[in-house]
Amino acid sequence: MKPTLTGKLSWTLLFAVGACASQKPPEEPSGIETLGEYVVALKMAITSKFHRPDVATAGLSCVVNLIQDREGNVQQADFGQCNGSEEEVEAMRLAIDAASPLPLPSDPELFESHVQIVFEPYDAR
Repeated sequence: MKPTLTGKLSWTLLFAVGACASQKPPEEPSGIETLGEYVVALKMAITSKFHRPDVATAGLSCVVNLIQDREGNVQQADFGQCNGSEEEVEAMRLAIDAASPLPLPSDPELFESHVQIVFEPYDAR
């Protein structure tokens, strides 16, 4: 049975990098050999592009459904249940766009085109 990425990911914001509108080339699928490493790579790619808005919701939690192509380019990002402000949702959208293409696993069997995550960038450190 193929493992899936559907599930809760708890994200701690470690640093923020400016979102860039330019398209970057797809990353080589090197060094990501397990499902756990793939999850961490996806989490880091998006979180590193997230800018915390001036007004932040305590306990921010948003379900995000991503669809990506085989090169990791995000084709669609839909938000489900979310307690964030419009500014936080927009910051999440910008982070997802800036992180695309997402990292790829070394093993193509680990790749998931449909990924559901729970974005919680303000968790206690």
